[in-house]
Amino acid sequence: MTGSDQIIASALSEDLAARIGAERFDVWFGQSARLIYENGEFLVAADDPFTLDRVKHSFRQELLETARAILSENAGVAYRVVPAPAQPDVAPVVEAPHKAAAPEVVRPVITNEPPARRPGVPRQRRTLEGFACCRENQLARSAVQMAMEGHGSISPLFLYGPTGCGKTHLLEALAAQTRRSGQSKRVVMLSAEQFTCQFLEALQGSGLPSFRRKYRDLGMLLIDDVQFFSGKRATIVELLHTIDTISRANNQLVLTSDRSPSELVGLGPEFVARTAGGLVASVGYPDAAARLEILQSLSRERQLEAPANVLQLMADRLEGDVRQLSGAMNRLQASAHAHGEPITMALAESELEEAFRGSCRRVRLKDVERAVCEVFDLDPKTLHSAKRAKSVSHPRMLAMWLARKYTRAAFSEIGEYFGRRSHSTVISAANKVDSWVEAEGVIDLARGQCRVNDALRRVEALLRTG
Repeated sequence: MTGSDQIIASALSEDLAARIGAERFDVWFGQSARLIYENGEFLVAADDPFTLDRVKHSFRQELLETARAILSENAGVAYRVVPAPAQPDVAPVVEAPHKAAAPEVVRPVITNEPPARRPGVPRQRRTLEGFACCRENQLARSAVQMAMEGHGSISPLFLYGPTGCGKTHLLEALAAQTRRSGQSKRVVMLSAEQFTCQFLEALQGSGLPSFRRKYRDLGMLLIDDVQFFSGKRATIVELLHTIDTISRANNQLVLTSDRSPSELVGLGPEFVARTAGGLVASVGYPDAAARLEILQSLSRERQLEAPANVLQLMADRLEGDVRQLSGAMNRLQASAHAHGEPITMALAESELEEAFRGSCRRVRLKDVERAVCEVFDLDPKTLHSAKRAKSVSHPRMLAMWLARKYTRAAFSEIGEYFGRRSHSTVISAANKVDSWVEAEGVIDLARGQCRVNDALRRVEALLRTG
């Protein structure tokens, strides 16, 4: 593999890790599966057919998106079984599964030492200082800072927001700083998926006492993506007992999700009640100033000579999340190395044309309809109907308000689209939503309530990603 191939392979790994999350990347691509770029081919190699099939089934779409983001619009992905070269005997970093026949389970690092970086996995140490903070995220950042300084004082801490806005960054920064300081006896960070898998394994193997000691007798527990628990009743009950034990001991618990606690109806009212005793803070997408800060940081980390005007162009025109910024930087870096050219405005405008176009794409009325229906779990026919129940009329008013904000449609056109309503109805709906936003009010859903600003943030995230 040439030096240029290694750089491109590293960019591919970074982009995929950003898409699927650092934890899942470490689980699947840290040992038995590998990403290889050689002789113009992007290859996913696994030690055995079973692993290759699981990786292909689980991440086919993300791998293809990574290939097209870093290589070219028509790039593909090859899959082959390639046994890993023999390695010298070394002490294991993490505990191995107990039985060969048991489901594959990832054991999180639970010492006070920062976890060792695996060879081939490009990871930067996350810090709180490295979190580009805009006004919207100041509460979340301050809450994490407080958790670092006084464990358990605001527990549980619940961070929520759309994917790619920095929730995992904050968790990793908190875990790393706490381990380095030695203030807490034990720190565990894992995903909700890992917690569930290990709990089920403990149930099957009569290992519940050991499982409970691991996740209750500690100083700090951080669980990412708790929306994964939705509908898993046995796991939810175990989680609630874990939360209670940690809270009674005045230890720190931090949870993250893609939506607010009140929207996690699949976790039940008991879960919502427990989060109410701590602090709930939203994490949103970075603004233009924060995006520029992120791009400058990425440029420094990779030792890229990226001109200031190029970074400013990217910050102004890429209005998505941190992963989009990282992916754009990956593509720019790989292209510069592949062609032996410096990074210039011309190169950026050429290589990032598709990303710029996607970020600024025109929003249509049906895009608003689709996003609102997805967030509120409504059928489009219901949204267009004459139903006046608040669980329908409130999302309909939000849809009209968003249509006015993001499309070029006139009031009359919006009213006609959303059920043959008059332009005065649309104006009234827009004014009503304005008052909700200003008052930080709540709206009724089919099952419970939701803060208006949270709902708008989620719909806007869908509109942004298409």
